[in-house]
Amino acid sequence: MFYSHWNGFINMSCQDFGKGMLVDGSEQIAQKKLFYKNSFPIFLIDSTSIAFFNFNEGRIEFLDPDGKLKKTVVLSIHDLKSNNMADTLDPSWWGWKWDWQIIQDQKNLNIYTTFHQGNRTRIQKIDLKTGCLTKFFELQYPFPKNIQIYNGEVFFLSREPGLEDRWKLISYAF
Repeated sequence: MFYSHWNGFINMSCQDFGKGMLVDGSEQIAQKKLFYKNSFPIFLIDSTSIAFFNFNEGRIEFLDPDGKLKKTVVLSIHDLKSNNMADTLDPSWWGWKWDWQIIQDQKNLNIYTTFHQGNRTRIQKIDLKTGCLTKFFELQYPFPKNIQIYNGEVFFLSREPGLEDRWKLISYAF
């Protein structure tokens, strides 16, 4: 469990927040990161740290249970300006776009992200030590929805061919 300024800040009502009732610098940092453009995924990595994906600054910030910064790692998921993997020198990535989706495997706590090109989707593990991507896994079904990962197995919904109103649960071990 994480105990700190964060718990008090998260429990603060929106009305108090709107009135500027911030106590110290920790709450101001939380305001900037959690309430301004709230698109920063936060994941429990182990019992002593959380990973805060700060896309605006292009890094992963690791925090201790008190909300203090332990370390940062440069995030190499995407080109922060273009969001287009075509800028890479590897032709197998030309035309792929990052989905801005971060997924955590709830069993082994690994972190993944997704890319798409047309109706195709790739899933890649993020190395939390380097911020780089590892080898990708391409899903064999078009336009997957609600992608989840558990114990190294990916689960998602896919429409059955010819039956647009029927969805099928698909799973792959990768």
